[in-house]
Amino acid sequence: MKQFLWVGSFLTEDIFRQMVARGYKNAASYVSQKNILEGLEHVSGISFDSVNSISMLGYPGNSCCIIPSCMYSHGQGSCDFLIGYINFLYINKYFMNQRMVSGIKSWLATRHQKNNELHVILYEMRSACLLAAKYIKKYVPQAKIHLIIPDLPHFMDLNMNPVKRVLKNVDIHCMLSHLKWVDDFILYTASMAEYLKLDERSWMLMEGSVNKADINLINQQVILNGQTKYRKKHIILYSGAVDKRFGLDSLVRAMDHLDNSYCLWITGDGPYASELRKCVVNNSRIIYYGFLPKREDLFKLQAQAEIFINLRKSTIQASQYCFPSKLFEYMLWGKPVISTKLKGIPAEYWEYISSIDDLTPACIARVIANVCQTEEAGKKALAGRNFIIQNKNNYAQAQRIYDFITDKRI
Repeated sequence: MKQFLWVGSFLTEDIFRQMVARGYKNAASYVSQKNILEGLEHVSGISFDSVNSISMLGYPGNSCCIIPSCMYSHGQGSCDFLIGYINFLYINKYFMNQRMVSGIKSWLATRHQKNNELHVILYEMRSACLLAAKYIKKYVPQAKIHLIIPDLPHFMDLNMNPVKRVLKNVDIHCMLSHLKWVDDFILYTASMAEYLKLDERSWMLMEGSVNKADINLINQQVILNGQTKYRKKHIILYSGAVDKRFGLDSLVRAMDHLDNSYCLWITGDGPYASELRKCVVNNSRIIYYGFLPKREDLFKLQAQAEIFINLRKSTIQASQYCFPSKLFEYMLWGKPVISTKLKGIPAEYWEYISSIDDLTPACIARVIANVCQTEEAGKKALAGRNFIIQNKNNYAQAQRIYDFITDKRI
């Protein structure tokens, strides 16, 4: 029989909200892991245990100087561990790594069924996860290690002081040296394989998924609200990193090129947040909602929006190594979606969404106006909705992962 262990930062909804109260804001990671794990348990018929650690800004940048340990269960007899550690700036990663190995040691001693075929799924390329893989391989050499990489750490958190940059480079070197413990890879973009110099048979492309429950919830909202309707007010919704590097300031200034029938709603958090609040204080056409930890609140805004927009400067090297998971939710509404043309977005998506080639305020405004005024954008959006429902739900994507990781490749 097969036994599965998830090693990442998987949290139940209750634990996630507790961690949000302590300063944790990685909602995208929370959703992605929930979707994949739920899908894998469905297609395999096997309940997964999990050992987890979450990364947060170190104290005193964050008021939480100790990440608490806790045990919980996401159901079906599963046992989930959240590893606690000392969260002081610069040394927090060391303590996290040590505590992760301790957690894995404890799981192997208490939960591992030695006669079973062990599959370990690591979520994210993090030193804590890869050190766990090394320890597992040492004591269970026949275990199969599968690494899901949604983002390359090389291109995350680039605005660092010199001390943190040195520590990050050391950490990345450690991670790269530990990839030898991984049997295969599930990558969110094909560009990652080239960057990491992976053999073509050792990886598969899986850019994320949307939860079946979210599909049903949005379906109900679509029925209640109707399909895309051209109202007196064209509401444009942006959700994600509130960062000038993504071109959000250009989107804000694009409103000056649109008439008063257009409104911009923004959700999320980031370094541009304080300046954004000042920009919108006297502009009733722009509303900044901040970070929304409850998905229900985000869905309420999405139900009222007419257009969704995704921005990221394609000139940033990191853009080719990431897939914006928010596209799944956007496309599910059957409403027009606008995005910058990113290499990390597979070609099949561009049949259903409109692209922005130039992140100047005038160009952004021109694309928005064109999408609002053409019926073709609405038709593309409805076709895109069907594409996501049929091909990108978490059960379909999990089946692809399960088939890949359980295949005995030579």
